[in-house]
Amino acid sequence: MLMQDSVSYIDFKKIFDDSEECRKIGYDAMYSNDIEILNTISNCDNKNYFTFIFFEKGEFVFKVNSFEYRITAPAILSISFDVKFEILSYTKEASLIFFVSSNSLRKNLFNTFIDELSVETKIKYFPFFVLDEEGHSFIFHHVEDMKSIFSDTKNPYRLNALKYLMSSAFYQFFYKLYNHSEENDYGISSKFLELLEMKFVEWRNSKLYAKHLGVSNGHLDFVLRRKMKKTAKTLIDERIVKEAKHLLKESSSSIEQIAKDLGFSSIDVFSRFFKRIEGVSPSKLRE
Repeated sequence: MLMQDSVSYIDFKKIFDDSEECRKIGYDAMYSNDIEILNTISNCDNKNYFTFIFFEKGEFVFKVNSFEYRITAPAILSISFDVKFEILSYTKEASLIFFVSSNSLRKNLFNTFIDELSVETKIKYFPFFVLDEEGHSFIFHHVEDMKSIFSDTKNPYRLNALKYLMSSAFYQFFYKLYNHSEENDYGISSKFLELLEMKFVEWRNSKLYAKHLGVSNGHLDFVLRRKMKKTAKTLIDERIVKEAKHLLKESSSSIEQIAKDLGFSSIDVFSRFFKRIEGVSPSKLRE
């Protein structure tokens, strides 16, 4: 478990100076796989750097601004200069690599790309993506190409080469993402509904469904709102009420037993839950 206190000021030059020569290009770009360094860089008030993270293995819990997410690798995450980010915890086998670039590196082509991201709703509010096998392979190979540019320390053109490679890679990736996003989102929503039928009594917390589906809780809600105009929690609650109504009308079980069968700690908790959604108490519905 990793917890990092917020930092109000960071000497980025010192972080770059302490990095190996083959892992940085001046003060414009660097990469590392050190999670402590990532947390230090991310939890500061600096407005001049953009960070791209490739989660390679394991499970991570992190916070983007005030929202907490759990994600299972492989996945990618982009953090712009105005976003607060912190890794809260990660599993033992977890590994990642992150790239930090200055605003000067983001000029021209790369800066245009970032500007376009800011108006894309999905990327603006959910700046991370769980990768399928094809996406993982695509990102992995581009990351290796980027690392090779860093290691060519005597080449005077490596900063420009890095900028164009990153721009090309991101455009290609999001081109593929755009073409398949509808299909992928439909798969998430349909799998959620299948899982809901099996687990609605046992799993009342929407985070359990998101974890099983390999997406963040926020992204699951984003997909369901777009597809069904409802959040995961709303759909879970509605499914429980549907089952409760069926049992109240069709079974001879007592309300207390129905509450127990549906996983409620008491008949009072069940009654308050039911009335909040249906507007009437279970006993009134049964009359």
